[in-house]
Amino acid sequence: PNQDYLDSLLDLHRENPELMPLKSVRDEVVTLLIAGHETTSSALAWAIHLLTTHPDQTQKLQEEADRVLQNRAPTLEDLGQLTYAVNVASEAMRLYPPIMMFIPRTATEATELSGTPIPKGAHIFMMPYLAHRHSQFWKQPDAFWPERYDDEDASKVIKLSLMPFAS
Repeated sequence: PNQDYLDSLLDLHRENPELMPLKSVRDEVVTLLIAGHETTSSALAWAIHLLTTHPDQTQKLQEEADRVLQNRAPTLEDLGQLTYAVNVASEAMRLYPPIMMFIPRTATEATELSGTPIPKGAHIFMMPYLAHRHSQFWKQPDAFWPERYDDEDASKVIKLSLMPFAS
């Protein structure tokens, strides 16, 4: 039978209540509803906004969807062919990351970051919004330009500097 996420969690609880206590089931559901829902809806809202203000990119996305999907709902197997759609999503999250500031990291040893001394134990906050618009790493950092992900040289920089959800 088709089970949803909650059914799967409750099955785990019934099989092994010590491994998956009800409090953990509740925590998982809350995380999904709050963190998963809010970040996904934010990313989609910004992508739609950007597409409504950039008709050329919207047309290119529509052409890809028409060519690949041929008037049917997408499947996971289509993802590899929907490269422009992935680029649009990545670019929307670069410009408007769903998580604007990450939970602080703590320096485990004294170091230096861009010429600034960081003492051991210092809290460091990552701000993707600023990193994603840094002109040292991004050409036209404030532009909505999904095609940037097709550039082979840019893909190396993108892997190191795109962090919409933390890591």
